[in-house]
Amino acid sequence: MIDIKKLLKEFASETTCHGPAQIAKQKRTVFHRIIWLTLMLGLTSGMIWQLKSKIQEYTEYPTSTSIQEKYKTELDFPEVTICNYNRFFGIESALEVQTLDTLIEVSSPYKPHGNYSEWWTQEVDLYYKELRKQGNKTFLLSDELKSKGWVLNDTSIKKCSFRSKACSIKNFKRILTPMGICYTFAVHDVIQTIPGSGNGLVLVLDINQERYATHPHYGFPGAGVKVHVHGAKEPPLIQNFGVSVPSGHCGHIVMQRTQRKLMNPPWGICSKETTKLRHFSEYSTAACYIECRTDYVIKRCGCKPYWAPVKRYEVEECNALQILDCAGEVESQFMSKITMSKCGCVTPCEFVTYETKVTYSTFPSVQIGQHLISPNNLKVVKLSTGRDFTKAIEEVSVYRENYLMLDIYFDSLSDREIIQSKSVSEISLICDIGGLLGLWVGISFVTVFEFFQLFVAIICGAGATTDDSKNTQIETGLITQKDTFSTRMLSSKQVEKFDCLTLEPKS
Repeated sequence: MIDIKKLLKEFASETTCHGPAQIAKQKRTVFHRIIWLTLMLGLTSGMIWQLKSKIQEYTEYPTSTSIQEKYKTELDFPEVTICNYNRFFGIESALEVQTLDTLIEVSSPYKPHGNYSEWWTQEVDLYYKELRKQGNKTFLLSDELKSKGWVLNDTSIKKCSFRSKACSIKNFKRILTPMGICYTFAVHDVIQTIPGSGNGLVLVLDINQERYATHPHYGFPGAGVKVHVHGAKEPPLIQNFGVSVPSGHCGHIVMQRTQRKLMNPPWGICSKETTKLRHFSEYSTAACYIECRTDYVIKRCGCKPYWAPVKRYEVEECNALQILDCAGEVESQFMSKITMSKCGCVTPCEFVTYETKVTYSTFPSVQIGQHLISPNNLKVVKLSTGRDFTKAIEEVSVYRENYLMLDIYFDSLSDREIIQSKSVSEISLICDIGGLLGLWVGISFVTVFEFFQLFVAIICGAGATTDDSKNTQIETGLITQKDTFSTRMLSSKQVEKFDCLTLEPKS
């Protein structure tokens, strides 16, 4: 049997860990040995405490965020979606207006207090009777919006310029959203090369407020447009995002392009693998949310909302009675209860956003307004502080109620990058562990291997008993025998043998 006590003494004198040598020295008194033993136990405790805190810090998976700004000579101009706050125009029938806004309101989670369901149904039934008299059996909101929604054309666009060059309605595409008919400025491979106001998209729009048709209780109380800046392959969530520009004002909308690079679990929440969508060619959280909302209504009511990106030949649109009986309430429940996570909409690890900030000025000024009212009058209008000025203000005020201006641009040709990274990497963790081992007890990774070697020696030595009691020699912490472990034979009787370096049976 191997002499464990002798083996440990030899190890203590030879190891690169300095503390055990001080304890094992023969010339040390008991008192000195107790002091060194106490010191080693205290230092080892301190080392274990700090190792625990470092490992705990790593297992909390903290992240650090760096922000970089890269300057460029040009930036891709994003898509800009514009919606009028009023959905329907030029409707003279009070019953029709009431019915339309009722069908919109029933899908909203922000219904007025009280039980209006029965009253809503009565109003829609009344309008259905009117439709049947006209020979129309089905009432669809999408048809109403296409015929009586907001019309943006070369007449209502009083001015359109991009990079100081003229643009027109041909540069816009019409889309259907929960806010009604909207228009997206979308030009392929369009760029901005000069930063600042006037070098992006400039629009003067007639919002047709005199033809607004909205219910006083259920319609939106304001007048103006909502503007959402988004990527070219991302659908607009115009109800949730965007900035508002009221009539009679110029909205100076400054954009900032930001690219985000996030960490996947357990450090972050992003996902490298995204869901493949059926109705959109590329994944985005906005597209996933719209598809989830659409499928939620289709699954429970068997029809699609009027704004859904699904063809009619695939799923029929919900008519008025289906909206009242099912789709309106279901859509309301979705918006109040269903979250992105419940939809399975994950955050991609890399994506681009466009942050906006807006400032306002009155549009137009009194002097410019008088010229816009009478564009053929090329004379400079002189204003006084008397009655003429008061009259001019009254005239321009009427103009302001219907017109607004948009100035959308990058104020700097720079890309902002927000990069998430590990606060504690695996390499820094290993370095911290090595530093603590060396600081507290003078241990390096070589010393760790020495302890492993000691453990192997003890295991192999414990199994090295033979019938003829072969003598064992211990040399510098390694166990060797007169005939070595690799060639050792145990007695004349063939028994199983072990190689101490591999701990595997040898024949």
